[in-house]
Amino acid sequence: DPIIGFNQYYDSGWKAGTTGWSGNIGLDTSGGIYFNTSTASVAANAATTNDKRMVILNNGNVGIGTTAPGSYDTAKIGSSHRFLNVEAPTGNYAINTLAGGLGGNGDRIGFLAFANATNSATYKYSAWIGAEVEGTTANKVGGRLVFSTTADNSTAGPLERMRINSAGAIKFNAYGAGYLQTDASGNITSGT
Repeated sequence: DPIIGFNQYYDSGWKAGTTGWSGNIGLDTSGGIYFNTSTASVAANAATTNDKRMVILNNGNVGIGTTAPGSYDTAKIGSSHRFLNVEAPTGNYAINTLAGGLGGNGDRIGFLAFANATNSATYKYSAWIGAEVEGTTANKVGGRLVFSTTADNSTAGPLERMRINSAGAIKFNAYGAGYLQTDASGNITSGT
């Protein structure tokens, strides 16, 4: 397999070029690309063990923490789609972080966007879920989730349809200025 080593070379096994961490990127025999890092910092010229941290398979699927990205349920989803799997070891959970650098009330922090590749170039986005800053407390601003969709034949792109504010109240697009929230007993009530 063609491989590019980083502080790593092969001599009857992988070895560190200098003291520290190392890794490599390679192309496997099926046309996939893999990214390895050493499991520990080792002395120069000492043997090192690699773990595959990420793979890009020849079908385009991407795995982080798994070498076999794809559908967990091919009977329901199918296997010909494209997948990005982030898999944590047993007993742990996976986190996908979108970190923005804006702090003003209403600023966008990050978005998970859904685009329809068959739409024309100007109107690709069909929906998105976004996080926005809500509040003004220095270094501790709150956040809200915004759910947006694009209407059929719209030229406006995704518009906000629902939001969950920093207090947990839910506002719907057609609801006006009020919010749905729960009282002390868990009953859903309207509020402002």
